[in-house]
Amino acid sequence: MDDQTTGALLAIDDGYGTLADADVQGLAELLAAEGYEVVIWDYQAEDMPTGYFVARYEAGQYGPLSSTNPYIAVLLYIVDYFDAAQDIAAHVAEGSVVIALNFATSVVAREAVKFSSQPERAAFYLWADQMLFDTFGLKRPHKTVLINGDAAEVSVKARVFTEMSGVFSRDYKVIDAYRNGHRLAQDDIDHLIMESVRGVLPEPPLFEPAVKEQETASVPLPELPDSLSEEYQRGVADLLHMRTTVVVQLKEAGASEEEWIYVQALLTPLALQPMEPMNALSKAAEGITAGYSQDHTAVKLVEHWPKNEYDLLPTLLFPHSSLSAAELTARLDKLPFEQKDALLQTLLSEAMQSGTLSELQISYTFELLTSYEAMRTIQGLVPDAVILVQALTPRYEYEMPESIEQYNLTDAYLECFDKSFELFSRLESSAQDSIAPNACLRGHKLRWRLVLDGANQNTIFGYHNSEQEVGQVVAKMFSKLEQYHPLLQALLVARHLS
Repeated sequence: MDDQTTGALLAIDDGYGTLADADVQGLAELLAAEGYEVVIWDYQAEDMPTGYFVARYEAGQYGPLSSTNPYIAVLLYIVDYFDAAQDIAAHVAEGSVVIALNFATSVVAREAVKFSSQPERAAFYLWADQMLFDTFGLKRPHKTVLINGDAAEVSVKARVFTEMSGVFSRDYKVIDAYRNGHRLAQDDIDHLIMESVRGVLPEPPLFEPAVKEQETASVPLPELPDSLSEEYQRGVADLLHMRTTVVVQLKEAGASEEEWIYVQALLTPLALQPMEPMNALSKAAEGITAGYSQDHTAVKLVEHWPKNEYDLLPTLLFPHSSLSAAELTARLDKLPFEQKDALLQTLLSEAMQSGTLSELQISYTFELLTSYEAMRTIQGLVPDAVILVQALTPRYEYEMPESIEQYNLTDAYLECFDKSFELFSRLESSAQDSIAPNACLRGHKLRWRLVLDGANQNTIFGYHNSEQEVGQVVAKMFSKLEQYHPLLQALLVARHLS
């Protein structure tokens, strides 16, 4: 860190001033897991004693927000930031990592969009920086992370973020929350933020997790006997240290940012963000469910509807007719196959273009055996899809990324999974079955079910060319679908290639 050996001040902003504690809880837990004491400080000006003028401004008492002078607006907020400056500085001096939400950068970004030209905005950024950190003497964040939550890269907000990071390149980092038109899973955003701020963090203390919200709340540890709790914390700390070692070696070997971020995700223990515990099962069913599967098939299509693509024709034609579905089916049965085939292609293509594919009640149920990381990625792509997940266990092996073998880090990578299995076995042997999955890594494989409709199928198709595990899984899923619904899949491919 530059010129400091105490704590760190991190400003996390989305440019709208709408971030809440829950939005950075994942980042706070990652920091706490490495031993940092974390304080989440939310700058909500209207809640502060000096917030009178800000409250009136935001209520439109000084005129429409869109036309108020940006320089005046920032000055109204600066008094509130100044009011909290001493408390923030005290936390940092004590060695805490302070996550500041809705910091001055939110106001600056929000007000900057009022300027139509880039030179005007650049002058505004520099003026605001001088007022905040020189005139009023606020503590300058060691790193400001701007989360671009706009899917469209050409958005005004995205342009402002890029400009601000260019003006203050050393202290600012822009993280795009969208990739290929889809929002990243919150876990992935948390890890990207963590890596972007790691260079300004002090050396981590001994592993003593403690996350505070304004000095009070803490991240709960599992309820374990004292001796086992200490072993659990040491085990998680060892896993994090081993993860860091592998990632550093990858970087030094020349791995791309995408490669090492992926490996880092695979080696992250679930202890940082555990799965929800499952409800207890009736003892009458335990004899049926006990044991581990010998079936390691990665992708199975276990159910699909319709059984035949041509069964969709009555549904497609129904809104355009006064006939019953049975009458439409009878007429369709009399059509030559070539005519029926051409009709289905036309109607499916129209349904895709109009966005009404989801109304056809097309359904595919897959049983998958993938890494936890791949499951969460796919879940993030189709958040409204039905997903059933089994408990995570190290017994179904793990994902092995190509970069690990390419850079000869197989032994170090496998040692992480060996250590994870050791901690898992210790918890399981101590009758801590509900907590044992916390010892698993996100690279461990688990069995789960995914139910896709027509719209969800279209959403994930764009990932079938990805070289990572998700791309391989999606490609296998669509290979299965081609066997049963070749016309529908051919149209989907054609649409994505056009």
